[in-house]
Amino acid sequence: MYRCISFFVFCLVGQASAMPQVYVKADTTIVTLGQPLKIELKIEYPLSFSLFQPDLRLIWSDVDFELTELSGPITVDNGQRIVLRGNVQFFEIGEQTIPSVGFLFLDSKNDTVASQSYPLTLFVKSVLSQDENEIRDIKPPVFIAGGFSIWLVAVVVGLLLICIGAGLYFLIRRYRRRNLPKSDEVVEIDFSAEFNRIAQMGLLEKGEIKKYYSLLSDNLRKFLEKVWVEEAMEKTTGEIEAVLRKQNIDNDLIRRTGLYLSTADLVKFARFFPDSDNADHAPRLGLDILHSFEKLSEEQEENRVQLEKSISDAESKI
Repeated sequence: MYRCISFFVFCLVGQASAMPQVYVKADTTIVTLGQPLKIELKIEYPLSFSLFQPDLRLIWSDVDFELTELSGPITVDNGQRIVLRGNVQFFEIGEQTIPSVGFLFLDSKNDTVASQSYPLTLFVKSVLSQDENEIRDIKPPVFIAGGFSIWLVAVVVGLLLICIGAGLYFLIRRYRRRNLPKSDEVVEIDFSAEFNRIAQMGLLEKGEIKKYYSLLSDNLRKFLEKVWVEEAMEKTTGEIEAVLRKQNIDNDLIRRTGLYLSTADLVKFARFFPDSDNADHAPRLGLDILHSFEKLSEEQEENRVQLEKSISDAESKI
């Protein structure tokens, strides 16, 4: 009879050791309000089992848990082990509970096995001594209703204010440009000479790369505004490309123009710094684009004259 009982107990112990186990360990001797309590979660299971692994950072969503270390799975003693370490904080005095956490496993027969830890009960003490009289103890972190932290809301509000301010700035700038008094005298600008003048100003040597690209971009925009794109100075690079596409202009020329203006936009607004070779050749690239448009304009004018001549010849024969 004794042997039967011993054999039965031995089988139970052997079966338990071959099952998944979840352990939670923490030093709960002295826990004060707001003190980070180090906690360790250990998951051990046989090699024949597989873990339905959730997002282990969110396993204690009911308490203020911060994950600091996650290791595993590693093979130990014919099994696998996963270890999580982190900190838990409590902001209420009195008896508190770290709830149990459970996991699901799949054995070699594709059967589901569940295992969970035991809950930990602890007592949170005040950080104030008995002789101190304060209105309240340590305050918990502030959260906006819905789970958003206050710093995130502050960042979003700040970005919105910046966007609104930038929008108002450009609207005011456009309004002032449109209401500037127009001079009766029309000043003709030599855009080719302007590119050469900008190249000889020595702005790159002085480190004024933003001013350098602004002048180059403005010169090309003013040239486009003269014939090809109305109010090019007020339009974005994308809007300029869209207007050019409507005029049956070669796609390669549109692409070169957009790339040139986009590079200048990145320098002016995103603190982009092109390499020295590209910066040195920027005026030449602008001149090439300008000459391409001038050549296209001459071809279109020749086609127009040829078309009018053909119409005139046809009418004279009637």
